[in-house]
Amino acid sequence: MNDILPNITKYDMVINRRAIEMKSYKSWQEKLGFYYNYFGLKRENGTDCVTAQEIANDINKSKANVSHDLANLIKNPGRKNYGYNTTFIFKQLQKLMHLDRPCGIVIIGDCPSFIDLDLLKKRNFIIKDQRDTFSTDVLETDVQLLILTMSITKEEFDSIPKNICGIVNLSGTHYETTRPYYEIDLFTVLSNLWLDTLDLDAEQIKE
Repeated sequence: MNDILPNITKYDMVINRRAIEMKSYKSWQEKLGFYYNYFGLKRENGTDCVTAQEIANDINKSKANVSHDLANLIKNPGRKNYGYNTTFIFKQLQKLMHLDRPCGIVIIGDCPSFIDLDLLKKRNFIIKDQRDTFSTDVLETDVQLLILTMSITKEEFDSIPKNICGIVNLSGTHYETTRPYYEIDLFTVLSNLWLDTLDLDAEQIKE
């Protein structure tokens, strides 16, 4: 891969992937999380300052969109003829997200290799424990989020304590809950990705 794309770093590839995702972000919550990670990546790459135009180029948005987004999230976020201080913006967004203190996470099941534990730690998401079997005793009061990579019973799911305020479900099994919940079905993701590569339209499918 490095022979094919010698000038593209891992950092650039992360930014480019985020650019594709940014197109569909509409709510301020989604944009807040996006910019939090964006400025974190810039900061870790050694960039002290970035202009609205540079951000716009990175994420395939207009300069006006970027300026509007950041002005809505932070009071007086940048300075004319200077741009945005990456550390300042990152810290401000971190406070808005209440991540100026650690957010504890427990993983039930195997820890997928695509979870970047070092990056999570830099964003103040701390993996407190990982277990191969479900048990409520590991879901302590200093744990706020749960990642499921294996299926558990409905009874076990219903017994998840109230201090767990959000769940990411990668198990492929559907659960009903009223708390914030993201369910990612890898089969559906792969199917949609494959269909994107075929570039089919409705008429071709009918044939």
